[in-house]
Amino acid sequence: MGSQLGAGENEIINNKIQLFNTEADLTTQLSDLQKSQSSMDGAIKSLQSAYDGATQLQSAIDGLQKAKDGVSQAKSGAKAVISGARWCNGNFNSKKIQ
Repeated sequence: MGSQLGAGENEIINNKIQLFNTEADLTTQLSDLQKSQSSMDGAIKSLQSAYDGATQLQSAIDGLQKAKDGVSQAKSGAKAVISGARWCNGNFNSKKIQ
């Protein structure tokens, strides 16, 4: 009976050692996961910042395109006015005063 009791005590001690080692492993894994989460949070913030910057750049590009379109329309309008003025001037000068 003493031998069985000693074996039972040894098994309990061995189980406690395994439990302690498992707890240490889990603690290390939790720490690693927390570090990974912190890194991922930083990466997400960086990506969000890059996205926000890209969105602002797209808005600026859209604004420049509108400005370019406005300049093109103004140039076309100015050419039409100049052409009309030349036509009027040519017709006015070709008529003889009597």
